[in-house]
Amino acid sequence: MKTIFILPFLGILATVTADCLVGDIMYEEGQSTGTIGVECIDGTSYDAIEGTCDDGEIIRTQTVLDCGGTTPHCVQCGPRDPGAALCLSSPEVPERCDEEDLPDGTPAPTPPGEDDGGNGGGGGGGGFDRC
Repeated sequence: MKTIFILPFLGILATVTADCLVGDIMYEEGQSTGTIGVECIDGTSYDAIEGTCDDGEIIRTQTVLDCGGTTPHCVQCGPRDPGAALCLSSPEVPERCDEEDLPDGTPAPTPPGEDDGGNGGGGGGGGFDRC
């Protein structure tokens, strides 16, 4: 929510923008809350959801991203769903791919900016990218 204050006696016009609180992390206007892979398009790129702080609310947009660096292979882990497209160092599908929870017992990630009990969205912290 933008609020405009006009202070006519000082000739000042000030604009205040609202930040976004996700769990225990505060994001500034225009800041990305993270991305999460949804579905592999091919062996190296994937559909993703990106969260962005906009006027005090998290706006989710669909985008296409590329795996790269040390994790160049996009591996589909289950049906199209947030967290199902994984960027891995190997093209093999992980053994535990079909389980709802991650191997360490933590719940599967939530879309960026969705309040998920304080872990910052995306499943592991404010800047966590599953893919």
